[in-house]
Amino acid sequence: MSTLGKRIVTAAVLIVAVLIVLFGQRPPAAAWFFSACLLMGCWEWSGFFASAAWLRIVYLLLGMVLAAGLLLALPANQPPLALLAAAACWWLLVTAGLYTREVRYPPVLVAVAGYLALLPAWAALLWILGEPQGAWRLVWMIAVVAAADTGAYFTGKAIGRRKLAPRLSPGKTIEGMAGGLLAATAVAVGGAWMLGEPLWHFALAGPLIAAISVVGDLTVSAAKRNAGLKDSGWILPGHGGIMDRSDSLVAAAPFFALALSL
Repeated sequence: MSTLGKRIVTAAVLIVAVLIVLFGQRPPAAAWFFSACLLMGCWEWSGFFASAAWLRIVYLLLGMVLAAGLLLALPANQPPLALLAAAACWWLLVTAGLYTREVRYPPVLVAVAGYLALLPAWAALLWILGEPQGAWRLVWMIAVVAAADTGAYFTGKAIGRRKLAPRLSPGKTIEGMAGGLLAATAVAVGGAWMLGEPLWHFALAGPLIAAISVVGDLTVSAAKRNAGLKDSGWILPGHGGIMDRSDSLVAAAPFFALALSL
């Protein structure tokens, strides 16, 4: 099977699996699913700065400890505003850092960046899941991010000329990003209308989520380039690893949760 064929089959299986977890099982199943993705993300992220198996295992175990600590520290049935605000500030700093530094990062910085990216996203997903229409709102967020990615790809292929971040991802263009933002806005408004959500709120949140999702994509691209890797892993045929598919969502989730909580 060709690489494109593998990508299509894997994407279809992923979509079905996520929908089954969100709507076909008891609510705790989705929480366990996101937690499993967190652990796989920690394992793959450890490969961005370490090659020794023992060090990668230590990073994974520490991630589990930090996740357990978050569960105990975060307020029950309330949005983790402090964590979400800190995550938003972190991603804004990352945005500036991606354009002001060469793609050479010390291992300690890469290791810390992994926790700062993965843990708030995991906490945000769990909180959204527990809210009214949480599952549908997560589908909305995934659709907005996917629309941004798809719109950027086809617009970039058609009219892309100026590079967005040539050091990190040579294929991305400014024109493609503009097309992605337009596609994401259209999906955001359409999804909000279907779910009965406030149109103006979700129309504003859509492009913001789409824009920050690009930063998540570029961040993982920078980490992989820094480590000399093409993919973060191999678990998803045709795509690579979990981080290769969830890099955009990792950045988008805290911003979406913050928008909902405010």
